[in-house]
Amino acid sequence: MYYLYQKQSFQIRNRSTQLFMLLSITLIVFIGFYFCYIASQKAAVSKLPLRLWAKSNAGMSKSIGGFFVLGALLLYVAQTGIGAGIFYGLVALMTVASLVVILLPMQWKFSK
Repeated sequence: MYYLYQKQSFQIRNRSTQLFMLLSITLIVFIGFYFCYIASQKAAVSKLPLRLWAKSNAGMSKSIGGFFVLGALLLYVAQTGIGAGIFYGLVALMTVASLVVILLPMQWKFSK
C-alpha cells in the first residue's frame, strides 16, 4: 500500500531509550529555565562564574534560556506527537519551574 502522508519524525522503538530521551529533554528544559531564572532581577548573585556572567549579560542569558525551552518543546513534539508533545512540554516546564523557584532560594539560607 502506498500512503500519501508518511510521518517523518524520529520514533524510538526501545522503551528505555525513549525514557532516556524524554529525561534528557527535561534536563534541557531545566537548563533553559535556570538561565532565565538567574538572569532575573530578583535572583541573588553568588560568586559562581556562570551566575555572574548571566547576571551581567541578562539579555543574552534570557535568549539562551528561551532558546533551550523552545527547543525542548520542539523535541517533545517530535518525540511524542503534537498534542502529547505540547502537553508533556508544558507539564515539564511547570514542574521544573516550580522546583527551581522553591528549591534554589533555600541554598542561600543554608550556605550562610
